[in-house]
Amino acid sequence: MAFPDGHSFGGFAGLVDGASADRAPSLNSEQGAAAAGGGVSPIQPAASAGPDPWSMEALAAKARIPLPVAEGYLAYLGCTLGDAAEDFAFIPPEELEVALSGFVVGGVAATALQRGQATRLVAATHAQHPGPRTIQEITAPPAAAEQPAPALVVQPAPQPPAAPKRKYSEVLDQGDDQVYEELPADKVQGFRAAHTKITGGPPPDDARPTTEQLSALHARMDAGRAPFADFAIWGPFGRRATKLLKYTAQVFVEGALQTRMLKGPSSYEAWRGSWKVFRSAMLMLEAARPSTLDGYEEGVRQLSLLFPQGWGTIATVEETVRAEQWDILREQIPANTPAGYDADMPWDFVIAQSTYGVPGAIKAHFWEMRVVLPLLRGASAGSAAATSAQMEGAPPVFENQVVHRPPRAQPKRGKGGQKGQRPPPTQTGPIQYCWAWNRDGNCQRPCPQGRVHRCEHCDGSHRGRDCPKAGGKTGTGKGKKGGGKGNPQL
Repeated sequence: MAFPDGHSFGGFAGLVDGASADRAPSLNSEQGAAAAGGGVSPIQPAASAGPDPWSMEALAAKARIPLPVAEGYLAYLGCTLGDAAEDFAFIPPEELEVALSGFVVGGVAATALQRGQATRLVAATHAQHPGPRTIQEITAPPAAAEQPAPALVVQPAPQPPAAPKRKYSEVLDQGDDQVYEELPADKVQGFRAAHTKITGGPPPDDARPTTEQLSALHARMDAGRAPFADFAIWGPFGRRATKLLKYTAQVFVEGALQTRMLKGPSSYEAWRGSWKVFRSAMLMLEAARPSTLDGYEEGVRQLSLLFPQGWGTIATVEETVRAEQWDILREQIPANTPAGYDADMPWDFVIAQSTYGVPGAIKAHFWEMRVVLPLLRGASAGSAAATSAQMEGAPPVFENQVVHRPPRAQPKRGKGGQKGQRPPPTQTGPIQYCWAWNRDGNCQRPCPQGRVHRCEHCDGSHRGRDCPKAGGKTGTGKGKKGGGKGNPQL
């Protein structure tokens, strides 16, 4: 409630907290007179017996409340100084508030200071006798005993599902059985968006790398390894190729199913199909520039046009460049950082320096010694491949497949004039027969190594395993009368 002097009374219930019944010693006679003011008598010294220590008079003296103020306030409430303070503490707060604005001291309405003194009297009483103040509080049932809180069981946070793990040998490199984690979908979408940002749109379907291909290439480069992709298993529509790989790479050997190494692209066109997917993946990963990747492809195309019969040699060396020379170039860069090298895109520099036909490229000599010179020097693609292998320090790989055939004499006539069976056409130089084709038929046409797909025994059009004259004599014709024989098969 508001008072004439501007003060307000917020109710007695809030006076209990913070109130202190512990006050300084009682005032002397002069101090009491000053506190009462206006001619009000100060508290008189009590008799030796003193008031009842539990009375309102004793409480007023302890709280340094002038007796006339206490007496006037108590009189309005129908109380006296001799009443028990404990009983006074249970007067309802609303009645205490009404009395505060209506009591008089010496026949005059209490001043603001005197009302403040009466308020301290109420606070001192409540501080000495704490407890409930209203009928509702007094009659309320006792509060139930506080139950201990249940033990807090911390549940582990749900973990996101683990990323699928695959082998590099399924999509990237036949000879690498290490595993990699597939990239999450949001990251894959970010990489695909990078292709659109660089080129202006997504790649066509036959040049679009699958999530597995993109994840494998990213993991390989993230491990610091060259971005090599085995084009025997890396190519367009990679998910289909991965599915078929489980069956096409299995063959029976002596009654047991064995995994065989698949061969790479048999022509430049097939190689380019795989390269287009590789190019898109490198752009998505922002590992190389479009001009660099296009320049490398152009170098391989030029070689295929210069030496159309030597694709087997070109493809073998090209794979060696990506599988081995790229790593070697990358290792040499920190020791001697060349001009134009971008540390954020190291593989772009490596690819550019290993491109055929680039003047001053670091690997220009590598291409010359292993492709150009062997194909210019060799009489056939097979001999060029042998020369290229010797440049690597290996023994001639075709030495055991060179068959020397001396000139053959014409068969003699039998006595009856009938000729014996004619031997194969005369050979004047070395012939390199394809062993794979002769033995098990497992070779592409035309032969990637430039060898001849003819019988290694008789030079016939059938395979050597089907030759009826392998190791035997074939001249069995007889004349009508003389029984002459033709020459044996050489």
